[in-house]
Amino acid sequence: MQPSGRDTHKEYDTVLPWGLTFIELLNTKDGYKFSNMYQCALKGPILNGDTMLFEWPGTNTYNDHRICTGDLKFPTVEKLEQTAGFPFLFYNGINTHIVSGGKFNVFKDKGGRQVDDPFKLYWNLRVDKDNPVQPYPYEILRQAITLNAFLEGKGYK
Repeated sequence: MQPSGRDTHKEYDTVLPWGLTFIELLNTKDGYKFSNMYQCALKGPILNGDTMLFEWPGTNTYNDHRICTGDLKFPTVEKLEQTAGFPFLFYNGINTHIVSGGKFNVFKDKGGRQVDDPFKLYWNLRVDKDNPVQPYPYEILRQAITLNAFLEGKGYK
């Protein structure tokens, strides 16, 4: 049985594309304060500033790649090393339909039906005893922007 697309209480072990998480911090007198997180997909490792970034093909990302963090409260930290766990809040957090959809090209399931919902994509890419690990279908990723253009757009040169 396929998920309805609105069932947010299921857990799936699934394959994901390469990911790149940007964490934007403010350097304050009290330490580093969280400002924003951004999530993009990659088709492989970053080679240079011309490496293409892709839309994250899942949930909880806005069109400008910002991550919807909901009501999470990030602590102000003294050292940058203390932010190492922040990306796990995205990867292992609760995924909702509040911010989702339109982030990947059409995926066809085993029956040839078009999948355009992230939860249905996760369900189709799930790994269990009946569904062994398969390579991520990178052809569905939607091209977004180069690494240099992304950084320049955020004011970093």
